[in-house]
Amino acid sequence: MTLDISTLDSRLRAVTLTAACDVDNPLCGPDGAATIFGPQKGANESHIRSLEQHLHRFASICHYQLGHAIAHFPGAGAAGGIGAALGGLLNAQLVPGVDLLLTRTHAYPLLAQADWIITGEGRVDGQTQHGKVPMAIARIAQSHHIPVVVIAGSVGDNCTPLYQHGVSAIFSIQPGPCEHSEALANTTSNLTRTAENIARLIHLSPN
Repeated sequence: MTLDISTLDSRLRAVTLTAACDVDNPLCGPDGAATIFGPQKGANESHIRSLEQHLHRFASICHYQLGHAIAHFPGAGAAGGIGAALGGLLNAQLVPGVDLLLTRTHAYPLLAQADWIITGEGRVDGQTQHGKVPMAIARIAQSHHIPVVVIAGSVGDNCTPLYQHGVSAIFSIQPGPCEHSEALANTTSNLTRTAENIARLIHLSPN
């Protein structure tokens, strides 16, 4: 197996690429794309082992043939490994997506003036601390002593570190176990109910 990048558009050499990443995971290893994101996309243990082997093989070929080390830099595992291609092969600068968004929208001064911040994510778990939006928002809020509430479609394991970095509370919108189709059908009503209850708690706050 070899790589042929001879057909890359020559104009890429004259531009600087910036890639917005929502995670800082490497391409391979225990925190890599296959191990962390595979289960979220439905991969079982056998699939994950196979994906990990192929990613290692791809990284080895890139390093041997092109001299590019793409396996372990932060963000290489973003979007299933697209970060590795952009940063390792096209020399793109990988930056946290939330930082780029907040800078471009001039949101930092607004966050600093907030009394409460409510943010959200599809699933909150141990992976959230690796560059996800709620974690970035919480760290900013923590420096200004602003409470942060996270609303999630589901809440997984290993969330405790989030509380140490600025997250005040986490709420799942799901009222109980249900089929995926049911969760999708009831998203609006579940989100509305959860947001209302959070608002009621905030209203009771002495501040």
